[in-house]
Amino acid sequence: PHSLRDYDYWPSNPSAFREIVYNYSEETFKLVKRLLGAFSINLDLPQTYLEKSTMEPYQNMLINYYPPCPQPELTAGFYAHSNIGMATLLLQETGSKALQVRKNDKSTDYIKHIITNGRYKSVEHRVVVEKEKPRISIPIFCDAAPKAIIKPAPELLQKNMEDKTTEVEKNDRKQGQIF
Repeated sequence: PHSLRDYDYWPSNPSAFREIVYNYSEETFKLVKRLLGAFSINLDLPQTYLEKSTMEPYQNMLINYYPPCPQPELTAGFYAHSNIGMATLLLQETGSKALQVRKNDKSTDYIKHIITNGRYKSVEHRVVVEKEKPRISIPIFCDAAPKAIIKPAPELLQKNMEDKTTEVEKNDRKQGQIF
């Protein structure tokens, strides 16, 4: 939310940086809301269901720079993990092979998995370093408000007949997680 943005942490050089990042953030937030609406419709839920279930979606943006590494086999990169939020948008350079996605069907108990009662899953992935060229990535994480209660949509429980997850307060999910 705008109220939590602290522009003092944003670089002021180059001079247009803050305005560009602000505008990019605004546009991607609109996209996230449209995607949550499409996901809701796909689940046969009201269009605003996922957005409302997160109370007010939070958006976190990172700008990552990975320098080239002459010996990538000796570097861990970023370990295999699943993102815990509702959705992640990723802007990265065309042709980059540094993001690797696990192919098997691994179930997780993260937000999208809980609310959809297992119909949507979080994908495990990792980042490896590249030998020849640097990599820049800009992930945007859409998350639930800290006090949001994350639980399966009642309509999905009726359709699937059993609760495959556990209700949690969103704040509880981050405790003990290593990022």
